[in-house]
Amino acid sequence: MSQLGGFGGFGGFGGFGGFGGFGGFSGASAPTGGPALGDAFANPLVTTALTTSRDGIRNPNAPVLPRNDPGFNWPGSTARWEAWVRSHLLQWELSQGVRFVPLPAAPIPPPPSTPLVPSATCSLSMLIDNVPVFELARPSTSFFQAQIQLVQAWSELRLERAPEILAQIDNQFAFVASVTGLHVERHRWTTELLANAIQFTVLLEMQFKHQLACWRPFQYSDQVQPMLTTPGHGSFPSGHSTQAFMLARLLVGILDLNAKAPSMAEQLYRQAARIATNRVVAGLHFPADSVAGRMLGHTIAEYILCRLDVRNSVILRSFAPPEAKGSSLDLDLVAQPIDSTSSAGIGDIIGAPVAVNDAPDPSVLKQIYDFGEAERAALMP
Repeated sequence: MSQLGGFGGFGGFGGFGGFGGFGGFSGASAPTGGPALGDAFANPLVTTALTTSRDGIRNPNAPVLPRNDPGFNWPGSTARWEAWVRSHLLQWELSQGVRFVPLPAAPIPPPPSTPLVPSATCSLSMLIDNVPVFELARPSTSFFQAQIQLVQAWSELRLERAPEILAQIDNQFAFVASVTGLHVERHRWTTELLANAIQFTVLLEMQFKHQLACWRPFQYSDQVQPMLTTPGHGSFPSGHSTQAFMLARLLVGILDLNAKAPSMAEQLYRQAARIATNRVVAGLHFPADSVAGRMLGHTIAEYILCRLDVRNSVILRSFAPPEAKGSSLDLDLVAQPIDSTSSAGIGDIIGAPVAVNDAPDPSVLKQIYDFGEAERAALMP
């Protein structure tokens, strides 16, 4: 198994576009991995051998082992389960209290009304614990049309960036590991936490992609000609950007990088920006998709950090790209500081930071985080 490609035995997550190197959470406890929810021993040779071996060694007079049932919802059960089981529990836990509300609320037009209104703008608000923490407005089609020239300009880097673009289709962990030193075996609980954070991020970003349903660059211009197959979901916001910035912000929080290694934090954010921009270079996204993903990724990471009790509040953000900036809006970490109240900042802060931490007790998320405390301490002494 690749040291950075990681989690081969964990099985999947590849289709989510972010942690393909984590492979997934399929056969986490099987010696050689295996298909989702599968068994590495499920083949005719091994099953037959196990059956004949049992027939040869079993003792029909052996006593039944005594067992006491664990307490209801006992925290100690978490470590007993396979990783894919914990993943389901964790995703359910993180999803509690999260909902989406269209702004302004408008009824869906009944048939035979056309759903295609080319210049229509709309917004979607994400609420956590009934608090709106992120609002995203769909840009007009004329805004995206103006962005095509930026997509065309970035395409000049395709040959130079091709290795990165291909490697990042489903694998951001190798790049994160190269900066932080994370290792899938030595830091198994932390990497499991990160993989689940990616999966949760996909659940949220897909709501925006589905409900805002923005066209891809190739659907505005046949001159774009993407270098990869265009994913079968909306363009806005960029999933790779959302996931990359979520990972960067989450790692900065759980490793306390602003205090212990600010240069590493800078590298993670710069790397996230490069991953996001590479999707524009490939012809799959507009620059505005990356900017929106950056803001959403920060918000999701802050929410997870609140659930972990690493942070006590989430910054309330909104992003509605100005029509006039269609031809110039690009992802720039220096020129566009996030959460800045200056004119150079991107988006808007829509309210004072709020606490969002109605986490269950016991919390599977918190347990996985606590299990990794010693390994993180060794990583960042």
